[in-house]
Amino acid sequence: MCSLFEILTALNIKYKIEDKKGLKDYNPSAHDGWKMGLEPTTLGTTNRCSNQLSYNHHVSIGIVNNVVTFQSFGAANICNSAVKIIIELIFFIFMNQIIRDSSEMITKAEIVQEFEMRVFEESYPRVYKCLSLVNQDQLWDSPNSNVPAIGCLVLHLCGNARQWILSGIGDDKDNRIREDEFIIHRNIRKSDFIFLLENLKVQLKNCLQNMPEDVLLQRRTIQGYDVTGFSAIIHVIEHFSYHTGQITTLTKMYVDKDTGYYSKRGSQ
Repeated sequence: MCSLFEILTALNIKYKIEDKKGLKDYNPSAHDGWKMGLEPTTLGTTNRCSNQLSYNHHVSIGIVNNVVTFQSFGAANICNSAVKIIIELIFFIFMNQIIRDSSEMITKAEIVQEFEMRVFEESYPRVYKCLSLVNQDQLWDSPNSNVPAIGCLVLHLCGNARQWILSGIGDDKDNRIREDEFIIHRNIRKSDFIFLLENLKVQLKNCLQNMPEDVLLQRRTIQGYDVTGFSAIIHVIEHFSYHTGQITTLTKMYVDKDTGYYSKRGSQ
């Protein structure tokens, strides 16, 4: 059976061992494996199996800067902590792989592409479909005072995206008054909403495409929340999706028709 340290060596994961003599670095590519425990074989103190440590050491694992650190302390049987060590090691390997894959895969262009697909190619057509099905009165009707009208939800979507993207990530002044988005404006027509959404689309695309790469990790305060640029983008995606679902539900209630979102793409 391979020792814990031989597994680390095989995976080329750097590790350190800390005992009474201090912290020692081990390079997996240069290390030739472990013949016995951490200490030289001494009768009555060290097991024969190469995957066990001295009886008078208890071992824990710490992870700092992607380096596994083993610390020995106290007098305890290694068997009592074996399960904990294995679980922590598996977790470290799993998270290390996720971080490595993420850093290699996610780019600004891919994030912007995902935003445009989810918002402009998914949510936008669904909102337009609903606007085409309801009449002017239904646009501003509501089942009760706690459910916003479709027209209010469209205004809310626009206000949120402007605040979080155009002002939060871009340089536009934040002059949003959220409460006004839920006021009934029966003079606003469906065609006005289409113009508003298309104008917003142009501004959002321009802002995100000209956004410096480092903005994704920079922290900023938006609507009272401390977030990164990446988090702001994800927020607008899920916010659009959430309220598009509400608009869809209200539309189906009013017209009793299938929206046909998946008629051309198959069921999802």
